[in-house]
Amino acid sequence: MRQIELLGLKLQDYSVREAMRLLHVYVNDDVCNKIDFVTHELLLSASENPELADYIQGADMTVFASSDILEAANMSGRAREREIESNLFLKGMLRKFSKEKRGIYSITSSEEAAEALKTELLGINEGLKFCGGSVAQTVDADMDSIVNDINSVIPDVVVIRLPAGMGEKFMAVNSMKINSRLLVSLGDTELKGLGGGYTGLRSFIIRRLFKREATKYQS
Repeated sequence: MRQIELLGLKLQDYSVREAMRLLHVYVNDDVCNKIDFVTHELLLSASENPELADYIQGADMTVFASSDILEAANMSGRAREREIESNLFLKGMLRKFSKEKRGIYSITSSEEAAEALKTELLGINEGLKFCGGSVAQTVDADMDSIVNDINSVIPDVVVIRLPAGMGEKFMAVNSMKINSRLLVSLGDTELKGLGGGYTGLRSFIIRRLFKREATKYQS
């Protein structure tokens, strides 16, 4: 594990081997742990929002969604870059869920997003077991009803795919109330080759803005 500082946030970077060892602990203990997939847009938002920065830093594990995030922190290396760009941890995590028949509950911003997420994840591992889901128009308004529904299902894992910041807030505020082993916020993480995340011009603009802000902060 390596400590990095980026845009004012202090985060940990775990190799895939280290992350999988932690994942094994998380899904077998009695604490609701939090894994946060960190993207360019999330970091940019957190650099201007101290509350969001605290939510991210409060996760039990952060997973970098793109290798140029580590590069911006001057912590890149070829082996680690390959792990990130190949989505090795995400694939390993889903393989573990499938092999152990872990029940997965989803939280998305719409019914269409829920179907898209399910299709994307099953495209990575077709053996996944989904056991329910909720739609969150706003985290504040829908929070209690979602927590109650999760606790009526008692899934092993809650996978959250909401706009940047919403998933982090949900995990930070509700992890102590939820009867689940693990919360995973994917945010706008690109699920390689399956249409996830932002593409095209928007992706280019966000990446360019991130690089500019990170360079400014490091200088």
